Parts: sequence; structure tokens; C-alpha cells
Amino acid sequence: MIPPLWQSRRRPPRFSVLAAAILKSPLLHFFVVGAIAFLALAAAGDDEEATGEDESVIVVPGIEVLRMRELFRARMERDPADGELDAMIHDYVRDEVMFREGLRAKLHLDDNVVRRRMVELVEALVIQSAAIAEPDEAELRAWYAAHQDRFRTERRLSISHIYLGRGREADTREELAAEVLAALRSDTPLRDVGTGRLRVTSFPTRTESQVISTFGEDFVARLADLEVGTWNGPLDSPYGRHVVRVDQREDSTVPAFEEVRDDVASDWLRAQRAEADTAELERLMQRYEVIEDAAEAAE
Repeated sequence: MIPPLWQSRRRPPRFSVLAAAILKSPLLHFFVVGAIAFLALAAAGDDEEATGEDESVIVVPGIEVLRMRELFRARMERDPADGELDAMIHDYVRDEVMFREGLRAKLHLDDNVVRRRMVELVEALVIQSAAIAEPDEAELRAWYAAHQDRFRTERRLSISHIYLGRGREADTREELAAEVLAALRSDTPLRDVGTGRLRVTSFPTRTESQVISTFGEDFVARLADLEVGTWNGPLDSPYGRHVVRVDQREDSTVPAFEEVRDDVASDWLRAQRAEADTAELERLMQRYEVIEDAAEAAE
């Protein structure tokens, strides 16, 4: 019987000697190599699980082939021949190869266009993931009461004008405007004024912003001082000089809740989505530590 170590009279080997013996052990080498192989296989398995597929395999989905057929049929008004379908599949595979090689080279990290597109896609996913309950009538009425200016109608105008011209003839516009106004107020036919080519052009009721888009802000600002139903001028626009009559003016008003209920609901939903998006963004940002490189920013 071999006595226990603490009963042995032999001097225990030094640690360095014992360690050297262990490191030379074939059994230890076997376990080390096995452990390395196991970790490598595990890492490879994790990568495949993360992507869900072998990166060296390209699968052409049946739904994609169907889409190719439908696009070809819509464009050519017939089914594609086998060679034509093969060419479309080849193009799809080529694009997929280029896409994967781009990812492998991490080109998307340095391309602002691709970066912006990815941001837009994630924003869309965030919007879709936000669950927003439908508001009840009381919530909508409270929203309407608190934000009435958002539903205020725009001022509207209906005008008629006589275009007097522009350019080198501008010096005579004052005299022509005076002649036109005198003719209009005395019911003299416009064919008897100037060259006889002056005509009245009427614009049906439009919003103030629509009139501004045609005649400019300065022109519309002067219309506010004109009496409805009377000819006035001359007024200048980007096109030249005009004699103008305001035929109708509708002031801005706040419609009753019942008239704009759908608009109120849409406005409420936009606000709720914006609030939910902000909250989700804040939650996502909590995952990251932001460090500003002051040295590079100063260059």
C-alpha cells in the first residue's frame, strides 16, 4: 500500500518541476487541442445562427422568380423564355454577390447615402413597432381645444386684374394705369384704352398662399388694404404692373370640431407617434456610450 503524500518521507518535488511535467503530458495536449476546436466550432455556429444561413450559399427565393416573371410579362406582354428567365436569375445572383461582398468589405460604413437609407429603414421599423391606442372622443375634443390654431382655415381671395406690362414700358405704366382706372370707373370699353389689347382676367377663389405663389408676397400684402369690388392700382408683381379688383375676401376662421374631426384625429396621431418615436430613440440610445473625439473635431 502506497502511503499518503503527507506520510511520505520523500521530499515533494518543486513546483517548477511539477509544472514542467504537466506541460509535457500528452493528455494535457489532447484536452487543449480539443478545447480550441470546440470553441472554434461554437463560434462558427454562432455566426451561422446570427445570419440564419451559410454565407457561401445564395438561395434564389421562389417568390423572387415569380416577381421576375410578372415584371417581364408586364413589360413584354408575354411569358419569358427559359433563356430570358435564366438571364434575370443570373442578374439577381450577381447583385446578391456584389451586395455580400460590399458587406464583407464594410463599404456601407463609409457611404453616407447607404447610411442615410439604413437610418430611414430603422426609423420606419420604430414607427411600425409603436403601439398607439385609438383616442376617445373626449381626448380628441381636448386636443382640438388646445391646438385650435392648427385647424384654422387660411384666408381666401378672389381677384380680377388687368395686366399692363413690364420692361422698357415701365415709365409709362402710371399714365396707362390712370387711363385704365378712369375707363373702368366710367364704363368705357377697354378696347378704347392704350393699344386696345387690354383684357380683364379673373381668378376664382384661392387661398392666400396660392395667390402669393402667383403674384408674390408684396402684391398680396397690398390687396389687404383694398376695398372689395373696386378697381385699384397700379400694383407690382414679379411679372410687371397690374390694375386689380378684389372680388371676394374670406377671413380666416376656426371651424367647429365636427367639421374637422378627421383632421384633429390625424394631428393627434402624428403627435403621439412623434412622442413614441422619441421615447424609443431614447431607449435605443441608452445602449451606447457616446464619446466625442475632441482632437479630431478641432482639426
